[in-house]
Amino acid sequence: MLRNYTTLTDLKAYIPNLDNLLWTENEDYSAQIEAAEREVRDDLLNTGLRGLLLRPDLTLNAGTSAITTATSSDAVNETFQRQRWIVNVTAQSAASVTFTLQGCDTETGTYVTVSTITSTGTGLQSELIPKPYDYYKLSTAISSGSVTVESYLTETVFDTMFIYKTLILILTSMVMTSGDQWDLKRQFFSNEYSRLLATAKMAYDADQDGNIEMGEVVNNNVISYYK
Repeated sequence: MLRNYTTLTDLKAYIPNLDNLLWTENEDYSAQIEAAEREVRDDLLNTGLRGLLLRPDLTLNAGTSAITTATSSDAVNETFQRQRWIVNVTAQSAASVTFTLQGCDTETGTYVTVSTITSTGTGLQSELIPKPYDYYKLSTAISSGSVTVESYLTETVFDTMFIYKTLILILTSMVMTSGDQWDLKRQFFSNEYSRLLATAKMAYDADQDGNIEMGEVVNNNVISYYK
């Protein structure tokens, strides 16, 4: 399912002084982030792509039951390069829980640490994976109490789409005259967004089986299947 994880930190990677550009009556850019999500969903739908079938996750832990002891999940096979790791803690009585993402290029080989996230309470955290692997496991370190967590890997191409669209909305409100610095920045991100929308490779779970088979992607608005 297509979801938006854009934060102010993500936006500032493209315009570092974004904090200084806020209108006095606005506390943050949450309204623009929300509006950008709606517009991206509409843009994709207009190309014939349903948000429900886009950005399918690679599930590491479904979060259907509480974890009370140190555990390591079964290996899951990655057939599409998803490089944002999500940890969404929905319930936690433990003082601290450490989640470790482990990766390996073979199912039964030696797994190495890819990234770690420490949780002290409920909420969503995410990290970008520096290097992709073919297989992943989720390790949970907990000494007392319990934790319920949903964890998965997801694509990053949509992060860029959401960021570009959000910046377009922000910059549009700042344009005073055609061709000023804000208009030029807006045009840049608008062009980049259009290019990405037309050329990005995106996983598309067209058969709704919850899995992405090798080659099941959308590329330039053409769906190809290799099952």
